[in-house]
Amino acid sequence: MDKRGYNCQEAAQYLGIKRRAFDKYFRPFLKSTRIGTSLIFDQLDLNHILEEHIHWNGRPMEKGDNTWAKLKP
Repeated sequence: MDKRGYNCQEAAQYLGIKRRAFDKYFRPFLKSTRIGTSLIFDQLDLNHILEEHIHWNGRPMEKGDNTWAKLKP
C-alpha cells in the first residue's frame, strides 16, 4: 500500500526538490493538516501542485507580460 500523507521533509523528497524550495514555491499553495506535532500534506495535492508548476514553469502568462503567473491556492 502506498503512502498518502507526507510530512514537510517527505513532501519535498516526493517532489524531488530541496526543503527550502518546497517552503518557498510549493508550501504556501498547499493545504495541510496537523497530526500530533507534524504537518501532513496529501499526495493528491502534491501531484496537483507539481502539475501546475510544470504547466506555468515559472514564466509570465503571456509573452511580453510583466506580471508573473501565480498558482491559485
